[in-house]
Amino acid sequence: MDNGKALELLSGEITKTIQAAIQIEQLEAFAETLGQKLILTQRVLTHLMPYAKKGDYERFLADASIFMEFLSLILMSWTWLEIALNASSALENKGFYSKVFYESKLHATNYYYTYELHKTTGLAGILLNSETITVKKDKEPII
Repeated sequence: MDNGKALELLSGEITKTIQAAIQIEQLEAFAETLGQKLILTQRVLTHLMPYAKKGDYERFLADASIFMEFLSLILMSWTWLEIALNASSALENKGFYSKVFYESKLHATNYYYTYELHKTTGLAGILLNSETITVKKDKEPII
């Protein structure tokens, strides 16, 4: 819709978080990783959008659940980076909660980036594949 205007706005918000986090040494690697995943997202969308533009919606939506899983992992990593930014600031400024509370947020962010976000690489591989395994064929399969 509107040539992906909503995703463009979302990407802008994520980029703001990345730019803030990259300034904090402890969060720099997370910010860089998320930036790379945004580039991967653009690559996936560049691959899929031509199908929608030419009206091949069956092909465009064939792996919609995989795309939603892919994008949700990226959005959650953005959320965790926001949480890490807030926790880092709170640790520096003696936030309301205990030091352990804020450190646990940073630890959880590390967990998410280490164990969950990397799943996007495999999902992107599926989305970038030119196979049409999940698209209905006119012929019956040969068994």
